[in-house]
Amino acid sequence: MNETRRFTNNEIQYMPHPQVRHFLRLDGYKDRFENRIFPAEKHGILTPGYYDREGRQTQAAILISPDGDRFIKRNPGILHSIEKGLKEIVKGADDVELDRGRKMSRLTGVFSVQSLLSTLSINNDKYFIKIHAPSLPPRDNLSQPFINEMLEVQAIQTDLREALTKISITFPTYYFASGQVLCRGYENGLAPSPTEDILKRIFNLSRVVNYYIGDEDTDKKSLWHNIELDLLDGFLMNAIRCENFIERSDGLLSWIDPFLHS
Repeated sequence: MNETRRFTNNEIQYMPHPQVRHFLRLDGYKDRFENRIFPAEKHGILTPGYYDREGRQTQAAILISPDGDRFIKRNPGILHSIEKGLKEIVKGADDVELDRGRKMSRLTGVFSVQSLLSTLSINNDKYFIKIHAPSLPPRDNLSQPFINEMLEVQAIQTDLREALTKISITFPTYYFASGQVLCRGYENGLAPSPTEDILKRIFNLSRVVNYYIGDEDTDKKSLWHNIELDLLDGFLMNAIRCENFIERSDGLLSWIDPFLHS
């Protein structure tokens, strides 16, 4: 693939024929997860978009879950507030005071090469916001459009619900995603210690999800094409990355950083 056409932090361009990818409408304007999607509008004959990981023209859009819809309605103007806060954090700000008592803060103490991480505080509630690292060279980029991540997590939650329940694995609540920005619930807690029980649960998770991805990855247009679990090597018990999980007070493991694109 031409390196200039590879996914480069989802830089928005104006394109003649971009398409919305991976969103499958079932009932009017919703998909099977009850998401709604809002594609960018055309500007004359061109439409805002970006090249995805397979080099395809992809229409810019925002994907909103039912939880996200309630979140946005409960917090008028929140998308504008997040956009304003992110602009300042990208410039180097650690904390950004926003209107209506909202605040965004750069997330410290968490190392991420692929993403710039921050939190959004609204009264006593906290949310997790991430964007792609602005300066990451395309050749080192293992990330993908955040819309893809949100759809992948929802698919795993829905299709593997019984298996996840048996091993006490969950995910944060996903509110919305565009190609560039993702907003989900903030998980309180710490990464679990690599005890025998924890390693066994994560190992069983990796086995089930890898089988699922193998079945779903039917062609190069698949949502799961070239997707791997971000667990280092999930088939070696001593190589599992516990730092991609949060151990919650209810005993569940929340999988906070599940996938990478190879």
